[in-house]
Amino acid sequence: MTHEDFFDLKPLSGSLGSDFSKTTENETVEITDIEIVKVDKRGPCTLSFKTSCSKKNYKKNVVVNN
Repeated sequence: MTHEDFFDLKPLSGSLGSDFSKTTENETVEITDIEIVKVDKRGPCTLSFKTSCSKKNYKKNVVVNN
């Protein structure tokens, strides 16, 4: 491997969201409370999750800023 084989991730980090502890409804969520995670190809920049298996609706968190 040479130096040219490595990819600089710093430019990529600018496109990622900065606050993953807030949902799209501005609710605070702890990562340890998440039980189910869903990724949909129609919304690849959004992470859907549930904090309990008994809940019907998923909450959403924007992972990548466009």
